[in-house]
Amino acid sequence: MLMLLVALGSQVPAPCPHAAAAGRETAAGWQAYRSEAIAQAATHFAAADSLCPGDHATQIGLGFVLRRRRLLTLALAGTVVLGPGLEGSSQTTPPRDLGHGKELYVRYCSGCHGEDGRGEAKTFRPNVANLAVKELMDQVSDEYLFSAIKNGGAAVGKNAAMPAWKSQLADHEIWDLVGFVRTLARR
Repeated sequence: MLMLLVALGSQVPAPCPHAAAAGRETAAGWQAYRSEAIAQAATHFAAADSLCPGDHATQIGLGFVLRRRRLLTLALAGTVVLGPGLEGSSQTTPPRDLGHGKELYVRYCSGCHGEDGRGEAKTFRPNVANLAVKELMDQVSDEYLFSAIKNGGAAVGKNAAMPAWKSQLADHEIWDLVGFVRTLARR
């Protein structure tokens, strides 16, 4: 039994020795982001990532900075950006079956994101997104979630370990999943 515990213990990542400094950089990054100082936010998040590579909060911050930069680039290029939660949205999404979405979530997503969406399954490092944080989930569109599920994390600038589900799930099933994921932040 002791050997099993020692073997399992060796697979748990050690805490980052620079967590306090990385936390300060991440906090400064969010403060800059909220003040619309996106370049400054990127610098803080990058500094935090260099101190504790793969830190979940830092990865979320970097993802938001990348998304903001992409939206700004599209806006400057004259491209119309559509999606729920974005001004000028006219795109509609199909109706969602939340019961079916929950079944799919339990089967395909809960192994990493946990049954409650908090990402506490901790099956690999870096940790996965906490889908239960309302403030963060309110900042992503349904289309973003759809793309992340369909095309995988790397397609939206997130963890490449998240697989693309497009060969296992039909579009209407992915929309059901998006609908259910939205409920996790309201619990």
